[in-house]
Amino acid sequence: GWNQNLSALAKNSSIGKILNIIWRSRGPVAASMKMAVVMTDSSAKNETINEQRLIQFFRSLDFEDRSTASQVCAKLLDERALVSMHPKSAALVTIEALSRLTSEDAASETAKDAVARTLKGTAGTTEYVRLVKRFLAANHYAELLRMSQQHPMEQIGVEGISALLELKQWDLIGNALRGDDTAAAIATADVLGNSQNGAISGLLLPVVNNAEVNIDVRRAAVKAASKVNKAAMELVKLVDEKTLDPELEQSVAAALHSSPHGNAREAAQRLFPLPPSKDNMPTPPISELTKLKGDLANGRMVFFSTGTCHKCHVVDNMGREIGPNLTEIGSKLSREAMFESVLYPSAGISHNFELWTVVKTDGTTLNGLLVSNTDAEVSIKGDDALVRAIPKSEVEELVKQKISLMPADLQKTMTTQELADVTEYMQSLKKK
Repeated sequence: GWNQNLSALAKNSSIGKILNIIWRSRGPVAASMKMAVVMTDSSAKNETINEQRLIQFFRSLDFEDRSTASQVCAKLLDERALVSMHPKSAALVTIEALSRLTSEDAASETAKDAVARTLKGTAGTTEYVRLVKRFLAANHYAELLRMSQQHPMEQIGVEGISALLELKQWDLIGNALRGDDTAAAIATADVLGNSQNGAISGLLLPVVNNAEVNIDVRRAAVKAASKVNKAAMELVKLVDEKTLDPELEQSVAAALHSSPHGNAREAAQRLFPLPPSKDNMPTPPISELTKLKGDLANGRMVFFSTGTCHKCHVVDNMGREIGPNLTEIGSKLSREAMFESVLYPSAGISHNFELWTVVKTDGTTLNGLLVSNTDAEVSIKGDDALVRAIPKSEVEELVKQKISLMPADLQKTMTTQELADVTEYMQSLKKK
């Protein structure tokens, strides 16, 4: 009877006052009464007003007995209970109600139907992640991984991979790291690192140690591992025990120097001391370099002069096009990554910019970037930006090197401050 009376009262009184009175009542039927008021609210079609009242309603349920609140929420999940509401309000009701169900109510067909409807409409959102995790929606785990791979540096990507780690989806994640899709594997490593979840050590270290995995994926795994203390110290152990693949040495050096963990950075200073700068002063760790303020104007001058950067890189059509074009590098790399690329150029070699060596039949060799490799000839671009074509009949061996064409001691051409200035200049090179 009170249900009908409330409905009549709602038409003639302030619905807000009624809600506040019921909220404070804490009576044995308060939860159901609050639901009745919300569902009979004459402004249910008003999206903004109703959203505020719905949020207030669900927050008040959190003060009720969990079983009682769950029973109320279970009733709200019936599609027939939502038809009179604004679509966005109905979506809010469904999500909030699902999050408050007990395990028993969550197992009902009504709840399962509501989960299926909601997952379809919330893909790519925090609500989607929570629902997949809350209801163990196994048929959505692969989609959760794809979402994490697509947003490895964003909050939603970290939420997605964290949910999969909590759900112990080791095989799903491990297969992605070792899969044929290199870009997806790298993104998986990146988002694992950004989660900073201790569980990633057991996923990443086997990849680091597996010579059959793509080298770029292994480098990404090294960087990701350095963000978790346990995994970072495992990298230190590999170096100390001399079991680290030499091809990953610069990657590990750069990663440990940039690790958020002090003991890993201390180990990096011991294992990989940075060479002195031009003024013969010790080069500070990357963690300290990133704090230095650079002079943009002087950085531009050093870039195109003593820093020798222009000899291999183009900026705004100036320089030599040997290494990657840096015209928009400020939109692609963080300040920390820029210091890493100068101090440890072989830690992350860009695709198509690997160093190759051609061994000729007469015993001479040529080093450079591989421009083309056909049945007739091999073309190599040297560090002088000149392309040389070698007939296949004169090629004894074509070897892909494990180091970058970029020199590993460029800081010797600059003081520490000039290095900071050049980095400041490169940071300014944004996408137009």
